Amino acid sequence: MTLIDADDWDEEILGRTPLQDRSRRRVERIMEFSRKAIERDGVYALNLNSVAKEAEVNVATVYQFFPSKGAVIARLALREFDENYDRVEKAAAKCESAEDVRTMFAEAFVTAHRNSGDATFLRELWAMMEADRDLQRLNQKDDDRLARLLTETYIRFSPDADADQVRNRILLLLGMSAFAIRTALTLSENEGERLIEEAKQLIYGIPL
Repeated sequence: MTLIDADDWDEEILGRTPLQDRSRRRVERIMEFSRKAIERDGVYALNLNSVAKEAEVNVATVYQFFPSKGAVIARLALREFDENYDRVEKAAAKCESAEDVRTMFAEAFVTAHRNSGDATFLRELWAMMEADRDLQRLNQKDDDRLARLLTETYIRFSPDADADQVRNRILLLLGMSAFAIRTALTLSENEGERLIEEAKQLIYGIPL
């Protein structure tokens, strides 16, 4: 499930959607080499002319689909959000009780940390997110849909629970989880694992 559907797609923020297979392949190469450049040089050093050269794509083609480097970064962020949501959605479908929802949330949080092996890219993405309002809005939309999914799943098993309270607490846990993962990526592997485990216990300790 994609965070941004066709009706809400903003080309200025996310670039144009390729319609032909050849165009899709070119856009994939642009995104692939943009990500590599971010990992190598940092997000603020991203240069679309250099990306075009490395990806062996005409510069005009890059700007045909991405009006700015911010659009490339936003599209990369969108992909991260969508992939994470798909994992959580599949896990939520397997829940059979309210307690399963809490356990699933905690385990999904740990999995998200373990899947963040590409720490350099994520650190750069989060650094950009702190300064970019468009990325912040994408992140908020992602949190909102995750909270909606988890709240609906929880309420299905606990129909008497206060849905607004459950949603607000899930949003709180999402924010705490994201902060814990960002912090863990700055620590040594062992220290990061300990921090994630402590945050996991907090997830179990906060009532929904």
